Amino acid sequence: MIDLELLERVKNDALYDRAFQCIAGGMLSNYKHKEGDKPTFIARTEGAHFYDHDGNKYYDFCINYGPSILGRHNERFKKFLMDELEKGYTPDLKEIQIEAAEAIKKCVKGIDLIRFALCGSEANMMAVRVARGYTGKNYVVKFAGHYHGAFDFILGGTSTPENPVAVDEEREGDIYNSITTTIGRGKHALMDTMIIEFNDLPAMEKLFEERGDEIACVLLEPIPVNIYGCMPEPGYLEGVRELCTKHNVVLIFDEVITGFRLALGGAEEYFGVTPDLWTFSKAIGGGFPVAIFGGKKEVMEGIVECKTLSAGTFQGHPLCSAAIVGLTTILAENDGAILKKIARLGNMLAEGFLDRAKAHGIPLIVQGFPAAIVPVITTKDKIINNADALENCDQVLYFYFSTRMNQLGVYNLQRYSCSDEHTEDDVRYAIEAADKVFEELEMFM
Repeated sequence: MIDLELLERVKNDALYDRAFQCIAGGMLSNYKHKEGDKPTFIARTEGAHFYDHDGNKYYDFCINYGPSILGRHNERFKKFLMDELEKGYTPDLKEIQIEAAEAIKKCVKGIDLIRFALCGSEANMMAVRVARGYTGKNYVVKFAGHYHGAFDFILGGTSTPENPVAVDEEREGDIYNSITTTIGRGKHALMDTMIIEFNDLPAMEKLFEERGDEIACVLLEPIPVNIYGCMPEPGYLEGVRELCTKHNVVLIFDEVITGFRLALGGAEEYFGVTPDLWTFSKAIGGGFPVAIFGGKKEVMEGIVECKTLSAGTFQGHPLCSAAIVGLTTILAENDGAILKKIARLGNMLAEGFLDRAKAHGIPLIVQGFPAAIVPVITTKDKIINNADALENCDQVLYFYFSTRMNQLGVYNLQRYSCSDEHTEDDVRYAIEAADKVFEELEMFM
């Protein structure tokens, strides 16, 4: 097993120095970089592996932060794209957009109408606008640690149980809060946002009883993978649904991460709870920049009547629409064989992590779902929300584990995802690397 920390990456580092002269920060996203590290520039790909410009091999368990569920070389997926490309490459209104919308409706049974967007951030921004237009109310309720994009009124922030209205402050020790704090945010941007803890139904009941007539929508990730993959407690999503219905509040499922990975029908299929609006991105385009927001006909009526503005030059670009059609078609084939394969490999990886951690005396649990597993170093049986994570997770060792796995060639974003191109041998390599890191962690126990 090669330790990349010990290797020189001369060509890769030269590319970073070159990029730094023309791309701000030398990278494409602040989140795709760790302080002190130079990002990896990919020279070529092969199966579930990629190689940098110095020839170093990486086992890719990041899959571009989630979109590349089919891998990078699915020939059938390419054909959907090439067939559409032959018809032209400009953002015209074509039949393919109808086919893409119909494909989404076929998968996600509760959706009546959709609109296209370019990324998850935009889709969530538009879903909130639709909810405000429909209800005539103002406040957005979100949850500590949930990530819904980089726009000002929903990014980060913090609150207290006494006052749920968000403020633009950092909270000591809260890593999620620190990485979502930014300069340049409008002074009053967070004033219409409330933040409470996930999996705390009594707190939501209290908030709704006191201020339900001011709340336009609840925006949540059904499984908040960014805070250690917390699963909703039994009855929690059902309780949220009931409260939203009672108080005329629009329930929005942000399925940018879970969509078309948790199940073909998303969280609605998996949990049996139907929101009023959905947002999807990442996997829905198989690697192409596309997102959608949509939901019940009556909630989307503001857009239908052109009262709620939804506009843009590139929304629903034919190539991106073809990607949606291709992705949904391929995932639905053979009774969902690809998603079943990914789940099997994800479970194999989770079980391997748990087994190796136990052998070295490392207190580890694995959360999330099979297509996006999150190893968590804690003595608890489960972590249920951001407050629980801050109190009971060893964040230092958590990031040490992730960093060392990257150095051993297992490319990850603290969570681990498989694609259709992954094999059991790839998973075994990741487990072997984890065994080495757990052995190193013994000195901290």
